[in-house]
Amino acid sequence: MRNIDEEMGFTRQFFSKAFKGVEIVDQQPMINMGYFDESKKQILYGFYKDGEIRYQLQPVDAQ
Repeated sequence: MRNIDEEMGFTRQFFSKAFKGVEIVDQQPMINMGYFDESKKQILYGFYKDGEIRYQLQPVDAQ
């Protein structure tokens, strides 16, 4: 059985750590969700386009 309080706590913790700010990438506002890989060579971005949530990886040196 789902426990909404536990899920909300987990969600709050996750986004507190994952959210690194909003940046413009390829002329599109995107949410920087931090490093994607342990070597810290790629950043995961999330964005909203055409009614859908999408994700994109960018190399760190592209910043």
